[in-house]
Amino acid sequence: MKSVAALCVFLALANAAPRPDDDSAEALPFVATLKDVRVQPDALGVHSLDFEAENGIAVKTVGSHGSEGGSVMQGAFNYRLADGTFVPLTFVADEFGYRPESVLLPVAPLPLHPVPQHALDQIAFAEQQRRAQDSDENDS
Repeated sequence: MKSVAALCVFLALANAAPRPDDDSAEALPFVATLKDVRVQPDALGVHSLDFEAENGIAVKTVGSHGSEGGSVMQGAFNYRLADGTFVPLTFVADEFGYRPESVLLPVAPLPLHPVPQHALDQIAFAEQQRRAQDSDENDS
């Protein structure tokens, strides 16, 4: 009985899903794959992907096992915006996190004013206290 109910729910959801008509503006054109080269992880965990489609979308990644047991990857991809321009993005992902670079990523603004000396003095004082506390804990 449960499987019949699950089947009815699945069919209802499938029927309710939006479907673009063949002649509508929402119909997506066929995009051929020009290149799809994948190297599965070997004993050292080395793997790669090189993919390219005829619409200009491309992905290239290379990775391996990291020294701390995680995965280390670097790569690049690009995709087309609605206005037809391509956006390239390169990245490195390792024990220090995911670090993407792209012209479209926001950049933090420069500070409007220099950091006042009293604030720098307070930061230095806090660092001295932290070091003193660490040395006291190590002496114990």
